[in-house]
Amino acid sequence: MTVITANPETSISRKISRAKITKTTCVEVDYDQTITIQQADSEKPLELSGECPYKGRNIAHQDLIDAFRLLHPHFAILCDLKEVNNMTLHELENNLNKIDNIGVRSFSIGGSGDNEGVTLSGFKKIGNKMINLNTPFTKFDDENDPYTNMVELQHVINVIIEEVELYLDGKVAPDAQMSMDFGDEEEDDQSY
Repeated sequence: MTVITANPETSISRKISRAKITKTTCVEVDYDQTITIQQADSEKPLELSGECPYKGRNIAHQDLIDAFRLLHPHFAILCDLKEVNNMTLHELENNLNKIDNIGVRSFSIGGSGDNEGVTLSGFKKIGNKMINLNTPFTKFDDENDPYTNMVELQHVINVIIEEVELYLDGKVAPDAQMSMDFGDEEEDDQSY
């Protein structure tokens, strides 16, 4: 959750619950936002909150795209793909060419408290076809059926959330338009 202080009397907090990289490399985000306003004539602040869907129009910065790639090994393990062949996360991270046919497009955080967890959504390419896959809902803290790499997965999710927050605040891919340098105008200005 990120808290932004607009002024001493107002703060805005966001909690991201879903982020998706679209086929056009833009970002879609669902988050809960709370605006807290401390009124001068009241001890209790006024809170306004609601769900905010956001469909970005700008291309994601490469840092966000790279952060999503960090989910690929977790996705392969959680989907029990044959490419994994009982490899550990560390072995898979050092051998990413084994899973270059998969990708993760989104994550969704659900539940609350002890039941909070994540689902990853992505794809696997098989020849010229693509199969869409979702991981099972995986609790962050599950004593009965723990994911052995949950600490690493939570770290990656937190890195992605930080990058998504930056995207929401304007960190996007550089403009594709190339700027052309025509030299110093004073040099080109000649009297005839």
